[in-house]
Amino acid sequence: MNKKLKAFFLASSVVLLGYGIYSLEPFKDMDNSRAYSFMAFGFVALILSLIKEKEK
Repeated sequence: MNKKLKAFFLASSVVLLGYGIYSLEPFKDMDNSRAYSFMAFGFVALILSLIKEKEK
């Protein structure tokens, strides 16, 4: 995976995790499934940005 794609995944993970945490409302009796899904996508993007290539 090249550096531009890794940087994109890292930036998108920060944005998605931040928005998920921002939209989370723990003190109200609301459905937080949308916030959880944004945080999950952010976590997956973070994992993808940290994957290292195999050395040949």
